[in-house]
Amino acid sequence: MAAQEPSLSLEQDPTRPLRRPPASLSELREDVHPLGEALKVRAEDVLELTVARTQGRGPEVDSVVQDRFQRISRSSTIALARWIAGEGVEVAIEAGEETWTIYGELAAHRTASLNQLTKRCIWWRDSVAEVLEASAAEMDASPEALSQALHILQLTLEFSLVRISKCFDTERERTDEELARREEELAVLATHDALTGLPNTTR
Repeated sequence: MAAQEPSLSLEQDPTRPLRRPPASLSELREDVHPLGEALKVRAEDVLELTVARTQGRGPEVDSVVQDRFQRISRSSTIALARWIAGEGVEVAIEAGEETWTIYGELAAHRTASLNQLTKRCIWWRDSVAEVLEASAAEMDASPEALSQALHILQLTLEFSLVRISKCFDTERERTDEELARREEELAVLATHDALTGLPNTTR
């Protein structure tokens, strides 16, 4: 029985770069590269499709959060497109750094819930798949090339979901620690003289 190729596990530390992908992904088919180039050109189409999928599906978000969601869509699409185009997974991760920064901002300000981000990632995945399938049909790409592109897309989604969870967990720990520190300071101020730091005395 042939040995199975190593896979990129969701259990890996999401703060570290991806390990070298299995041969089926690190050595992309030559005919998959044009799909990546087409995806670069159609990044705005992905954004429009993603926005359309969000309509009437959940609470409205303010313009600042919506702008950040759009930045995530663009940067994620370009990062994925560069990987599929043959520029390498390392280049794709570097290109996607803006996405992780925005996730951190959203977590820090608690302007979007984990549920909202998860749903939007899935809608983004579905929109990219639609664009890839349309591009494959237009270019008469092989089923194998499309399958590999969709495989990379799914891996990107899974990795993104892990990173989102990591950002939220890290920020939650930080804010909880900050809240506990402030509560402790208030407790001290309530029972001690602000100037001398000595305990208050009751008469």
